[in-house]
This record gives sequence, structure tokens and C-alpha cells, in this order.
Amino acid sequence: MSIASTIREMKNIEQLNCPHCTVLALFNFSTPKAASTVEIREAQCQSCGGVIVQIRNVSYELVPKSPFGGFKSTKNAQDWEMVWPKERVICRDVRIPQEIREDLNRACTIVDISPDAAAGLIRRSLERLLRKYLTLSGRDLDTLITNSKEMLHPRVFAVLDAVRKTGNFGAHLKEDVQTQEIFYVENEEAQMALKAVLDLAIEWFIHRTEAEEFLQNVESKTQRTRKNHTA
Repeated sequence: MSIASTIREMKNIEQLNCPHCTVLALFNFSTPKAASTVEIREAQCQSCGGVIVQIRNVSYELVPKSPFGGFKSTKNAQDWEMVWPKERVICRDVRIPQEIREDLNRACTIVDISPDAAAGLIRRSLERLLRKYLTLSGRDLDTLITNSKEMLHPRVFAVLDAVRKTGNFGAHLKEDVQTQEIFYVENEEAQMALKAVLDLAIEWFIHRTEAEEFLQNVESKTQRTRKNHTA
């Protein structure tokens, strides 16, 4: 292989988190195919075999080749944009931490393709939320959820425990003790787990903050009113 072809091949290798299985891996993209002013390329995840497709817009212009005359064509290319699988955004509010938003949006993107992988992302976002932002302690998610029992409504507590179990089905092989049938995460189960963690994030980072601001404003007015009344 020539040096030029080796350089061209290296330009098409990128390290990405696979949108199918979330594994960080090297993707060896195909040589971009041009179609008018659009280029398209694809690659396959070495971990799960999922295919991703990217496109970008390109334009060409003639620039002087040298002071002595002549022109050459130069290509202007935009950044690559993923068109498959297309990211679906379920969580946009910047008051929710970026790492939580990213996990939930990725889970939403891949839930129809791989509910098991989505359940793993949802489980991870829940553990981050409880450990880092609710400042609970525990060696694992089971302990974290147990320690959250006094903070959360009993129904919310039970749902979060179901999210944990759903994530376990996605991460580990679980069999029916009688039939030896392997249990996989169903799409509806992953969708419900996603909604449960999103609801918790909205409640904790948005509704709780808004309620605290409301109470502080009312308390401030109340204190000023008392001072004026006293005077």
C-alpha cells in the first residue's frame, strides 16, 4: 500500500461511541461517495455490527493556481452529520446536566433498534443522577435506590427499582428457570424506563428548582412586609 493510500485510509478512521451499542470504538469509514454537492460514507461497528451512515455538504471553487496563471479546484466541506441512526432528542432543557441529557437522548435514539442497549444507558443515567446529584451513597444501584426510599414517593421508588431490573436484563443473560428461555428487554419496557428516569430528572432539576425559587420569593416578600409593618 502506498503512503498516499495509507494517509487516505487513516483520514477515514474515527473513534466514536457506537449509537447502537454505546461502545467506544474505531470506525473505518468507506471512501466518501460524491453525489452532486453531497458526500456520503458508512462504517460498521466492530463490536455489535451496527451500521452508521454520515453525510456532509461540499462545494467547489476555482482559485488561482499560481501567480503565472491557471486555476485549480478546491473543495470546501462541512462537518459530517449522522443520518443513520438519526439521533432523537427527548431531553433538551439545559438545567438538566449534560451527561444525563446525553445518556437519555442516546437511549431514545437506539431504543427501537436495541432496547437492551437503551436499558443499559438508562440504568447508567439513573445511577449518575442518584449518586452525583441526589448525593446518595451506595456500592451499587440497588443500594442507591434503597437509600432513596425516604426521599421519594413509594410509587416512584418502586418504578426506579423496576428501571434497575430492566437494565440488568439488558446487561446480563437472564433465563426462565423452567424453560431456559432468555429474557430480553422489550421495547415497551425500555420506553417506560426512559420515561421514568426523564420524569425524575425533570422533577429534580426543574420542578424542584422552580418550587424553591417560588418559596424564596414569597418568603422574601413576607419578611419585608413584616419589617415595614413593625416600622
